[in-house]
This record gives sequence, structure tokens and C-alpha cells, in this order.
Amino acid sequence: PAPIRVMMLDHTYPWKGTKIGLEVFAKIKADFPETQLVMFGVRNKKISNSLCDEYHYNPKQEDLAKIYSSCHIYVCTSEYEALGMPAMEAMACKCAAVTFDTGGSSEYAIDGETAFVAKHNDAADLEAKLRLAISDEKLRLEISERGYNFVRTKFSWDDAALKIEEIFKKS
Repeated sequence: PAPIRVMMLDHTYPWKGTKIGLEVFAKIKADFPETQLVMFGVRNKKISNSLCDEYHYNPKQEDLAKIYSSCHIYVCTSEYEALGMPAMEAMACKCAAVTFDTGGSSEYAIDGETAFVAKHNDAADLEAKLRLAISDEKLRLEISERGYNFVRTKFSWDDAALKIEEIFKKS
């Protein structure tokens, strides 16, 4: 079988959690050596990290969708997010999301249903969720499918426009 591809954002802000994500992935890689890490970012033109198998600097949206679609799992390592678009975008491309409870992620990341959700900023729990996503293919595929359906049906521009229109009508 093809190796599991795990995708993660590379960012320079400490609260985005790239350092924690790499530490967690290093532990995963020790037990699942065939697992590949795919990273993308807009801050660093290139990165020198032996854990990273593939890096994409500032990908265009259409290219980013192809990259998400080439991966099995997206890991969100942020301490907090108002919403967290990359995880949602990945879910819309059928990546299983593994994320911290970032606050805003509760809008779409429901543990065991639409995503694998670790306790807020708990690296050990994130590692456990990622291990589960890698080792239990059936569960990963079920969560991936439910996450895909959830973000595709619950979040649309048409719905957002109707909601904002209602707010303006009430004002």
C-alpha cells in the first residue's frame, strides 16, 4: 500500500504550533517510518528539516487543493483559531483532520465524528489522535467522509450570504 501522507502548515508564529507538530511527527515517524510529511507555508521559501518529505511554498489555491487531495491526514497544530480555514479546506478535499481543540474548530471538528480532536494544546493527546488516524484505516476513512460531507453541506457562500442578508434585514 501507498504510504500515509500527513500534511501540516509551516509557520513562524509560535502559537501556530509548527514546533509541536514536528515533535509529534518525529515520534510518529519512529513507529511508522513509511509515513510521509507534506508541509506548506508562506513565511519560509524553503525549510531544512529531515522529517519533511515535501514542501510547498505559497501554493496557489488550485494547487493547494491538489496537495490536500494527495494527503490522507491534515494536522492542525494551532493553539487557537477563530475558525481555521486550512483544516476545513483539507476536510473539503477528503483529508481526515487531526486537530487541537482550537476554539473555532468546534464549529466543524467533532471528535470521533468529523475529525480527531485532541485536548487544547496537549501534544501527547495530539500524538495519540494522529496514531489512531494512521493505524485505523477504517475509522480514518469514515471520519474523512463525514468531515467532507459536513464541511461541504454546512459551510457555503450561499448560506453565508443568506445569513448576512437576514442580519441586515433585522438592523
